[in-house]
Amino acid sequence: AVQRIGYTAEDARIVVDQLIDNMLCGYKFAGLPRILAMAGDEKIKDARTPIKVVKETAVSALMDGGNNIGYVTCYHAAQKAVEKAKAHGIACVGVYNTYYSGRNAYFVEQIVKHGYVCMHTGSNKPRVVPPGAARAALGTNPIAYGFPSNEGAIIVDMGTAALMWGDVLLHAHLGEPLPEGVGVDQHGNPTRDAAAAVKGGVAPFGGKDYVYKGFGLSFAMQALGLLAGSAIPRDTPMDYGFLFWAVD
Repeated sequence: AVQRIGYTAEDARIVVDQLIDNMLCGYKFAGLPRILAMAGDEKIKDARTPIKVVKETAVSALMDGGNNIGYVTCYHAAQKAVEKAKAHGIACVGVYNTYYSGRNAYFVEQIVKHGYVCMHTGSNKPRVVPPGAARAALGTNPIAYGFPSNEGAIIVDMGTAALMWGDVLLHAHLGEPLPEGVGVDQHGNPTRDAAAAVKGGVAPFGGKDYVYKGFGLSFAMQALGLLAGSAIPRDTPMDYGFLFWAVD
C-alpha cells in the first residue's frame, strides 16, 4: 500500500517498521490506519526530491527533507545524529521541507539504544487553538526525551495538544465523538464532533485551569521548529521542522 502511493521499497520498509511498532506499543491511531492519512495528505501530490544535507559542521547538520514524509526524513536525521554523537559526543540535527513523522518515541529510541541521551522536538501546521483564540495558530508540536538505562531505553514522549491529530482523524473516520473539552470547530466554539474539529482544531493540553502550560510548550516547540528550518509562508507556520539533540 505504501509503495502504491509512490514510495520506494526501502522507504516503505522504514514507514511500515514504525507503523507496526506503534501498534505493538498500543497506539492504534498511529499504526496501519496512518496509511489512509498518508494517501489523503495534500503533500503526497507534490514532487519529491532526495533528502540532502544543506549545512553541516562536525557536531551539527541541517537537512532538506525534499518533501518526503517525516517517517523517512526523521529516520535519516536520527541516524545522522547518532553518527555525529559517536564521533564528537554531541549532535544537533534539524530537518525541514517534510511533514508528518509519526510517533516521536520511535526515533528517540533509535538514538538511545546507542547509549545517548536524546531530545527530539517537532513543529507542524496549525491545528491547536490557543486559549481565547478563534482559530488554530500552533501545531500539535510534540516533545520527546530519551535516556539509556541498564534495563533499556526510558522514553518520555508527549504532544502539547489536548489530543494528538492522528487520534482526531481516526475519530472522524469512525464517526466517534471526541472527549469533552478537546475539540474546537472552525468558528472557535467547543465541539465533540471530530469532523468539525478537523476543520477547526484542538485545545492545548492542560485542561481548563492549566491550558496555558500546554500553550507555552507548544509555542516553544514552534520556535524550535524555526531553528530546524521550518518556513512561515504568509506569516502562517504551515511547514514542519524537526530537531534532534543527542549527547554522550
